[in-house]
Amino acid sequence: MGILYTLLLVSAIYSAEGAYCKDGYSSHGEYCYALLPLKASWAEAQQYCKTLGGSLAVIEDADESNFVEGMLKREHSTISTSQIWIGGTDLLQEGLWIAPETLEPLTFFNWAPKEPDNLGGQHCLAVFNNADLKWDDNRCEVQNYALCKSEGVTNENIVG
Repeated sequence: MGILYTLLLVSAIYSAEGAYCKDGYSSHGEYCYALLPLKASWAEAQQYCKTLGGSLAVIEDADESNFVEGMLKREHSTISTSQIWIGGTDLLQEGLWIAPETLEPLTFFNWAPKEPDNLGGQHCLAVFNNADLKWDDNRCEVQNYALCKSEGVTNENIVG
């Protein structure tokens, strides 16, 4: 009973800010985000995120995009890649961007000007690591860091 009470107390403290996340993760709403500090292809990055209990971050709306931009700007000094992988690919059908785990069509985009351009067969979604952090389609084999997203622990996860 003591462990459950402690978990409920911790969850209540963090639920005002969002989900409770593991060390190294940032919380936003019910999700946790982590920038993995190793370079990988898009498929490898997705597998690394999956191993950690999540997926490449599928950004669903402007609020989440603003959070991710702020998080990446805070981490900017530690990022030595021109782009960061996020969840989305149009590999199955050009121009139809889908989430990696659910295969649901993406409905929110924050494209850089003149993107996506499918230049040389670009089918995987990345964020430019520059001042405005807009999105780009890139070749899936390019080695970038990965932004992972997973569900955090909330009151519903503990009690439900």
